Amino acid sequence: MTAANRVCAKHIGEAYLAGLIAKSAASVLPCSYCGSVAATLSLEEIASRCSTVLENFYEPTGLAEKVVEYGADPDGDPLNVCLEELLQSTDPVVSDLSELILDGYECDPGENPDPFFIRRHELGDRIGVQWRRMSESLKNEARMFNPDALATLEMVFGTVGDDHTYYGQGVIQLAGPGMPLHRLHRARVLQSDESLEHALEHPARELGPPPKGKGRAGRMNVAGVSVFYGATTASIALAEVRPPVGSKVLSGEFEIIRELRLLDLDELSMVDTGTDMSLFDPSALEQIARCHFLSDLTNRLTMPVMPEDEGMGYIVTQAIADYLATNKQLNIDGIYFKSAQVPAHGHQSEGRNVVLFHKSSRVARAESIYREGMTAYLMEEDEDGSRIEPCIHWNGKEPVRAVDWREQDAREVTLEVDLKSLVVREIRAVNFVAFDHEVTYVKTA
Repeated sequence: MTAANRVCAKHIGEAYLAGLIAKSAASVLPCSYCGSVAATLSLEEIASRCSTVLENFYEPTGLAEKVVEYGADPDGDPLNVCLEELLQSTDPVVSDLSELILDGYECDPGENPDPFFIRRHELGDRIGVQWRRMSESLKNEARMFNPDALATLEMVFGTVGDDHTYYGQGVIQLAGPGMPLHRLHRARVLQSDESLEHALEHPARELGPPPKGKGRAGRMNVAGVSVFYGATTASIALAEVRPPVGSKVLSGEFEIIRELRLLDLDELSMVDTGTDMSLFDPSALEQIARCHFLSDLTNRLTMPVMPEDEGMGYIVTQAIADYLATNKQLNIDGIYFKSAQVPAHGHQSEGRNVVLFHKSSRVARAESIYREGMTAYLMEEDEDGSRIEPCIHWNGKEPVRAVDWREQDAREVTLEVDLKSLVVREIRAVNFVAFDHEVTYVKTA
């Protein structure tokens, strides 16, 4: 065996590498193993490609502590077995490749390196390093016109329109008329009975998203950028507003009246490169690393953020939302993601949050004012005293439009409030799910 041996494609079962060999028209030479005059590569070049794959996608286990210190058997498979799997071949060429690669390992004279390998299942940290650098840059350097952040977001999200999970599902979910997801729940905490009655008189405006330029920052929006935060269940909508005990909450349902494209973070976490991705493909490392990174990204984006940390803790998710909302090629209207406030188990695991970007969050008649005759009452009084019994009185006339900045709103209407779905919720208690961790007390001398 010499490194200069020539190898033709028929000795390699792996399609991508065999294709590279077959395309080597400039190296039509006799094959050292079968004598065929064909396109060939040198044994040394094939060994180099195999070594790159081993370095990128496999982890050596021969120097693990249990092996070195305790003499245990290493995990995984020896080099020749790994090469047989990689090259999909048991041809004698594989033995020569194994010998050539082993010659390149540094070890003491007379020692047999005999390395073992296992497949790396976590490559996401390659992108994770870049992601953390982007996060620090957004927090400490520049939030707008940040080229490093844009490059990272493009790498992670730029192809989501074409992504599919390992079972063939796309990551873009359609919502709207005729779709399983066609209604969204929304809740709002009101500070007084008067403000609650005012909201009942105009729920399209008061329960919908705040006007442009108003509103506090949220997980997916900066302060002043109006978006619609909704949920697929009433319980999640209520949990997301975190109402204090003693408060009152107005909740209701909004019908989605046109088709929307939502990025499903659950599906995004299961993105797969496909079974035909070859580890010898130069793009494989980046694509597989991206899939591994995305598998953990949903947890990163939806993890709870303490109220005092929301200003800084939401910077990355806000940047993601801005990127997706303004990317015309992706044409995404919002994001579908799990709630940080509701445990993801049991029947509640089916519920999710939905944020609709500003461009897709216009509510029908939210810019209108009603004629006199639309009044609401929260309390009902009789001989037994007063009690909460919300009621809206409407004379049946259509609303008239207000003359203000919203008159110029050119966005297409997306949502319509269902007046029959409105509910006033009086918060009397709050339940918590807690995990106890006992503190160990150690008395030292």
